Amino acid sequence: MSELKDSLLISIDILSSEDKALLIVGKKKPNKPIEIINAFEGEDAIRLYRKLITKKKVGGLI
Repeated sequence: MSELKDSLLISIDILSSEDKALLIVGKKKPNKPIEIINAFEGEDAIRLYRKLITKKKVGGLI
């Protein structure tokens, strides 16, 4: 893979139950508006959110 510098924004909304969860992924480039690039619903949204926020020690980075 070639060099990559990117900023992703993640937003989650969990309503009354997990089946109504929504996770949205956006991409932000300098001097441009946020572009929504993907969305996940229900259990997929919850699983992905938990995976993204769980800290792991990998190669001494965290």
